[in-house]
Amino acid sequence: MNKTIKVMNTFLKNIEVNDKILQDNNIKNSYLNTLIIEDKNNKLKIILDHKSGKFEFSGISIPEKTNEFYSPVLNWLEKYKYFPNEVTEVNFKMIFICKETSIILNDIFKIIEYIHLKGKKVIVKWYYNIDDDDIRIEGRHFSNLYSFPFELINLNN
Repeated sequence: MNKTIKVMNTFLKNIEVNDKILQDNNIKNSYLNTLIIEDKNNKLKIILDHKSGKFEFSGISIPEKTNEFYSPVLNWLEKYKYFPNEVTEVNFKMIFICKETSIILNDIFKIIEYIHLKGKKVIVKWYYNIDDDDIRIEGRHFSNLYSFPFELINLNN
């Protein structure tokens, strides 16, 4: 068995163990309120809607305290990953991403990968302008790291 398959099997076993712990502790699928975060200074908006299973990240992400800013998002997603919808759609319409945000996005993609490996349908759409190589390249980089469907969409088409 090659190394990749061993790692994937270990990851899937961890998912099963975590799910079993949640079930044993009678944690039910409680409705998560829609989370909306706006940073009007940077024109950044994040919407996480449990009811529809649609999430959107849009604008310029250069918050002063990146970890603090994204903490509610990661906390919300950590709850969602144990009881995701049958279909989760995540749309990224970013204009600019600082290095710190890129690290946080990687953490978000790890949660999305977890949901995908549980057998739920995940759709990630990464929008970019044709003249924005940085955002396109960042999206391509993330698309190569994970196994869930990841669409790169040119806004100019």
